[in-house]
Amino acid sequence: MKNVVHIPYKKDSIISFLPKSSTCASQQVELRFTRWEARLSLSAIYTHRIVCYLSSNISYEMEKECMDKPKSVYIIIFNGFTALSLCIVAQLLAIVHNTAPFFSLSRLGINFLVAYPVAVGVGMFFPAERFGTAFCRILHLPQGPFWGVGMNVSINLVFTAVLSCVMTFFNVVLLGHQGTKAFFSSFLVDFFPMLLCSCVVSALVRKLSLSISEKITCYFNL
Repeated sequence: MKNVVHIPYKKDSIISFLPKSSTCASQQVELRFTRWEARLSLSAIYTHRIVCYLSSNISYEMEKECMDKPKSVYIIIFNGFTALSLCIVAQLLAIVHNTAPFFSLSRLGINFLVAYPVAVGVGMFFPAERFGTAFCRILHLPQGPFWGVGMNVSINLVFTAVLSCVMTFFNVVLLGHQGTKAFFSSFLVDFFPMLLCSCVVSALVRKLSLSISEKITCYFNL
């Protein structure tokens, strides 16, 4: 069994445990981190924890996971959460970009009524599992947390592109009476924040949506 040395640490360093080699078993081992090295190490640790947490809600067999219950029930519930979150983020982005004066619940309701049917339609007809699997294999992602994150990002990439396009057209062109240039500008500026929101929310509400859909199907004997 290898001997283990506990390295004392200060406020700007991290706890480290290093094995002694057979040639320096009697020597005192010191490990000093500069401030930026300590922060970099802690950032790597927390990033790994975040990736593992988000991917823990994403299964490689996530489509098969809900095949024992009506898929439509799960999609209706799951896409309700994601569509609502994207509508909220879209309106907040409009306030940040000074294209909306304040947060409006009526505007949120109108956007949700447009976005929700589109989200459900994409969920019903988009082959999410096959697309996500192909995406992960093209990038040669290993099985585990990174595979789950790859599935999540690839699926939400398509979902966000469709939903963001519809919502931008509805708000900028139909309601705002602006042209094609304003449409593409708004779409490109808001796409990444919308994608990030979709990825995080979908990872967080997946298990909740499965649980709710299971209770509904059992209650109504669907």
